[in-house]
Amino acid sequence: MSLDQQIQIWIAVGAWLGAAATFSAVVVSLRLATRPEREAARELLRRFKELQALMPNLFREVAKDLRDDADGSTREFVLLSSRATVFDGRGKPRFTYFETEHPNLRGRVDMLRDAGYLDDATIQDTPIYKMREHFVRLLKAHA
Repeated sequence: MSLDQQIQIWIAVGAWLGAAATFSAVVVSLRLATRPEREAARELLRRFKELQALMPNLFREVAKDLRDDADGSTREFVLLSSRATVFDGRGKPRFTYFETEHPNLRGRVDMLRDAGYLDDATIQDTPIYKMREHFVRLLKAHA
């Protein structure tokens, strides 16, 4: 084998080793980049389960309402003191939850809002909340 052929072989081997090292570095960096995302997802689920344990009946009712929603687009709900309270939803579909049926309902909803699951959409004095999509997905999957 001539010197030129040996040099060409070593160049090819070097290029192959360089490509393999680059590929390995990319794979490792991708795994490291997704680790925080996986940890964040685990933390979200842990917090969801913690809140679910504090208010299982409310989570069950909200999850059932979401599953039963005809077109699957309702995201807002209103808090009323009892079934005797009248609320004009102004044509927008909303779920309704009653303080007489859920102890400390407003406090529990505050916890959900503080956890980042709800946005306050209150109109005048009527407490209305909008569920965020990640909360809807968690409810549908785990409640």
